[in-house]
Amino acid sequence: MARGVFPIVVNYGGPGELAAPDSASVVNLGNRTSIVAGCREALDAAMGDPGALESARKRGLLRAKTLFTWQAKAAQISSVYKWLMGGNKPHSNLLAALPHLDSGAR
Repeated sequence: MARGVFPIVVNYGGPGELAAPDSASVVNLGNRTSIVAGCREALDAAMGDPGALESARKRGLLRAKTLFTWQAKAAQISSVYKWLMGGNKPHSNLLAALPHLDSGAR
């Protein structure tokens, strides 16, 4: 995403957690055959609609620059820390990017 390329990732570990459906294609984890088939489907879908691919690529680049730079990470950590200390809930962009932080927080 940070390089402006539409990512196709396997939903396992970091990449699967950082990717968003509107800016990446996430392939379910499985055996080799199912992962290859999922990647093939993702590539076919991406190549079948170049306009949507370009829009998703731009959203991914914006997502990376907004949420995953060192400055953005520091701001996110600070806002979560302040929230844990009784302050205001973190900005909704952080919660949208990391939905597991929002569960049970309402």
